[in-house]
Amino acid sequence: RNKRRTSLMVSSVAFVAFLIVVMHSLQVGVFSTMIDMQADLLHGHAQIQHPSYDDDPRVEYTVPRAAAVLDRIRSDPRVRVATPRVMTYGLVSVGEKSVGAMVVGTDPDQDFAVIKTRVDAGRYLQQDGEAVLGSVLARNLGVGVGDEVVFLGSGKESGIAALVATVVGTFTSGIAVLDRSQVHVTLSDLGGALGLSDEVHAIALQLDTYTSSQPLVDGYDGEI
Repeated sequence: RNKRRTSLMVSSVAFVAFLIVVMHSLQVGVFSTMIDMQADLLHGHAQIQHPSYDDDPRVEYTVPRAAAVLDRIRSDPRVRVATPRVMTYGLVSVGEKSVGAMVVGTDPDQDFAVIKTRVDAGRYLQQDGEAVLGSVLARNLGVGVGDEVVFLGSGKESGIAALVATVVGTFTSGIAVLDRSQVHVTLSDLGGALGLSDEVHAIALQLDTYTSSQPLVDGYDGEI
């Protein structure tokens, strides 16, 4: 009965609905970007691990027949990159200085980790016998490009795992806990030092979109 009042009410409702749609779209876009940035940092959108590894990261909790698992998972169209990694904790030493650190063994040609692009001195890994350290860890140890570091830890059969590598670069990821505690070496170097054979601790997956992670996990549940 009052056209002006009706027009104002309809316009108000339409404007509010428009704002809700726009804000929701912005939120989804921002959340998607944040998830992808975090996934690209190291862990990926999903990981294949031993069932007990996440709660208790022991050296012996591995994914066996890693080569076969990699071949199968890489054939899935939702998987853009599948990166095998060996990970352990131990002492990284230079002379009389020793610091506890996490050592990550990776295939530099297959790894998607954005840390590869955050090298601020030297370069990233290219071959066995090389190491890349977080910039804070390198500073604490007093080492730079060209110096040798020694890693000591526990192997799969409870023996001593030892590895000597030459520092070829340092990285600054922007995340303090990574910059002060991580060392990257090649997958074959660390796997050999730990006594692993065709087995890894994790296969990190970069997917076509983060929304594919749960369907992918559900589809392979118990099969790998």
